[in-house]
This record gives sequence, C-alpha cells and structure tokens, in this order.
Amino acid sequence: MSSGTTSTKQSAIRELRPGVNWGQTPDEVRKAEKDLYELEADPDMILLGPVSFFNVADSKVAYFFHQNKLAATVYLIDNHEIKPEAYFELYFNITKELNGKYNESPEKSFNVPKDMPKTLEAATQALLKGEIDYTQKWSADLTLLKLENMNGHPAITLQFSNAAIAGEVRSAMQAESATETSIALPPGVAWDMSHQAVLKLNKNQPIHNEKHIVLYRAQTPEAIILTAYTFVDGKLAMLDDFYILND
Repeated sequence: MSSGTTSTKQSAIRELRPGVNWGQTPDEVRKAEKDLYELEADPDMILLGPVSFFNVADSKVAYFFHQNKLAATVYLIDNHEIKPEAYFELYFNITKELNGKYNESPEKSFNVPKDMPKTLEAATQALLKGEIDYTQKWSADLTLLKLENMNGHPAITLQFSNAAIAGEVRSAMQAESATETSIALPPGVAWDMSHQAVLKLNKNQPIHNEKHIVLYRAQTPEAIILTAYTFVDGKLAMLDDFYILND
C-alpha cells in the first residue's frame, strides 16, 4: 500500500521502519518491531522504544490504527540528555531534510510571545515554560513536524499519515457528523476544505490549532453557541456545536 507521499530525493528520514507497512494490524506491527519494548498501548495506538531517529538515541515511535489498519506513524524525540537549546537546531535540521525530501516549502505555524527577545536563550526559556510551539506541514498535510513542550520538557514529533486511510477516517467522521447532529455546513464551507481555507472565511480571530477551529455561531437568551471544526490531515472532517450558558 502506498503512503500517499511523494519523495523527489533519497532522504535519511523514512516514513516507516523496516518490516512495517501501511495497513498492517497491531499484531503485524508488533511482530515487525519485536526487538523494541512496548511502552504504552490501547486498541488504536502502540508506543514503542527505544529507537534511533535522526541520529538521536532513546527516541520513540508510535503507531496509530484506524479499523485495525496502520494509518499513521509518529516519531518522538524527547531525550532529556539533550540540552533544551539544542532542540532548535535539531528541529531546523529535520526541517531542512524534509524540504529536500518533498522539494516543497512547508505550511508554517509558529506560536511565539509577541514581546519575546529574539535570542536563543529567550526562546529556550519560553519553550521550557510551554509558551512557544513550532509546526510545519508538507505533502498535503500528510507530514507534520512539531517542536513543543511536552510534560515539562522540549520534544519534537514527526508524523507521517497514509493518504488512503486518512481519507477513510475523514469520511467516517463526516458521516457521523451528518447523522448524529443537525449542524449544516455554514455558507462557503465544504467537507475536506483545508484548515487555512476555513480560517480565511472568518474575519474574527478564532480559537484554533492545527486540528481544531472554534468559531462563534449564535447567541440565545440562555447561551452562546460555538461550533468546533475538526480536521484530519488538514481537511475538514467534523462539525460539533457546544454551548456556554449565560450567567
């Protein structure tokens, strides 16, 4: 099964580890990764380690499944022996490698305090406080790289998603949204619309991250109604209303 991503040069970064293939069951992945320790698991996810990723020892790899088929792989670098300030250089080195791999410029989202001095020391302190995160996406949102604070320590995650299975996930979520709620798509909004396209339709600044957008919908005497847009691999998959009761 194809990953749905297109490479234009041989890269040191691979979507899948040897013996692992898209669409495999959890047991098939476990068999392929029999030399790794299982650190955490549930029906839809297996976290394994240690692995060496981008020459960083003691990294981890998480496998995510949809309907018992491998749908996404996430590599996690959170080695506490790496100095916090070194995570920035590592992040941008991985970025450079992915730029070459896909031969395209990524979609970028950097959340940084407005008054933060432009120094490595200031950025490191902000990262340790959880005040900044960097996100970049390639290959139609199928590849996502993120630098953030995770459980009080810097961490880099790199996610690869399978295009075909991601489409199945979105279709299932869209069908559920259509049958279980009475929410109509707002004017100009369509299923599979990109995260950025939905943002551009709204002049007000919504609450959002790479997976969700929350927008004001209406107000009644009893409550303010908000709509949450959920995205899978950058494409609209679900709408859900929730209410904030008036005092």
